[in-house]
Amino acid sequence: MSELQEWREQTQNLTLRVREAIADAAIEGNLTMVQTLTETLSPLQGMLDTLIDSRRCWQRQMDAIQSHLSSATTRGAVTRLQIIINWRATGRSLEPLTLQESTAAKTLAKFMDALARVLGTDILPKLKVVPVGNAGLVSRQPELDFVNPVTGDIYGHQPIGVTGWFVHTHTANSTKLEQIEKVRALLSLPFGTVTAKMIPNPTN
Repeated sequence: MSELQEWREQTQNLTLRVREAIADAAIEGNLTMVQTLTETLSPLQGMLDTLIDSRRCWQRQMDAIQSHLSSATTRGAVTRLQIIINWRATGRSLEPLTLQESTAAKTLAKFMDALARVLGTDILPKLKVVPVGNAGLVSRQPELDFVNPVTGDIYGHQPIGVTGWFVHTHTANSTKLEQIEKVRALLSLPFGTVTAKMIPNPTN
């Protein structure tokens, strides 16, 4: 349960209790208690809405700062992801595959697609155990699984070919490198099958 859901649930539970107390006080003819409880309950929902809005503004600002920091630390030479799959290390007579799309997100998606095409799409559900925040690395329903619990925004993701699966890509490049190694280990691919690194952007 997200923090916002907990706040809403607590507010709903307390509101229900207060309304029951108001009804009991009214039956007993205790109009003073009815008025007191009513006056304290009335602003509660407005206070919750203000609190949620403030929390969302804070999260958006945190995300913006993190994005700027990521841009600052990756600016210059190393901004693209390169992945090389040596299929022969797995005993397959396939030529090595080099992936290096215009963005790290697209390269990660191509990597997942290549694995699915060679190893079978049944590997994709297994990759859900690779954690990304409160969700897994892949999903069939990104609009449900890749949601920021505070802002409600959907995190960045890419389709995995035509499999109907999607990969979560709203992560730092260093995290993507760690995820690639976790995927290799999870699928029991031998060391040397996958080589991933950051490479310089091409010069114009």
